[in-house]
Amino acid sequence: MPHRSLGLAVIAAAVIAGGTGCNSTPPRPGFNTRDWVSAWVAMWNNYDLSQVDQLFVPDKSVTYYSSEFDGLIAGIEELRDHHRRFGFVEGGKSVESELWLEDLQTRIHDATAVVTGTWLFRRPGQSREQAQRGPVTFVYVLRLEGETSYSYRIAHAHFSNPPPGAQGGPPRAGAGGADEDAPKDPGG
Repeated sequence: MPHRSLGLAVIAAAVIAGGTGCNSTPPRPGFNTRDWVSAWVAMWNNYDLSQVDQLFVPDKSVTYYSSEFDGLIAGIEELRDHHRRFGFVEGGKSVESELWLEDLQTRIHDATAVVTGTWLFRRPGQSREQAQRGPVTFVYVLRLEGETSYSYRIAHAHFSNPPPGAQGGPPRAGAGGADEDAPKDPGG
């Protein structure tokens, strides 16, 4: 019986020590899609380069596929350069274009959130119905920031364009419009 009492005493001491903050880790926040995605949309609509480091994993592991350029963008330096090519500046600037996201779905996998949806981009003079659009995926990972808190960061983003003829994409041959007289596929 003395061994059982000693075992319970050790367990009790460990629970008490854990409750005092010794060797404890900060609480892990839940993922709120609206908050995290809204921060990214605000960064884009303000062309605020300073927010790239705040929203994305700020090291060489971050990856990004653009709907406007071929190839993988890898690392925070390349990601900053990519945003500079779009006209982003430190602190942001006023722009007339508008970007927004629709049809968002989130799936949580342990400390990772995968957000999918549709991006829409309206240039000055366009209506919302004329906006360019395509599928998007964000992969958010939970990271320890310093020693006292966790934060979600975008580890990967992938923007693409819809295939020809799909909603929002250019018309396919035979689907009406300017391509109506285009050569048809001899196979069918």
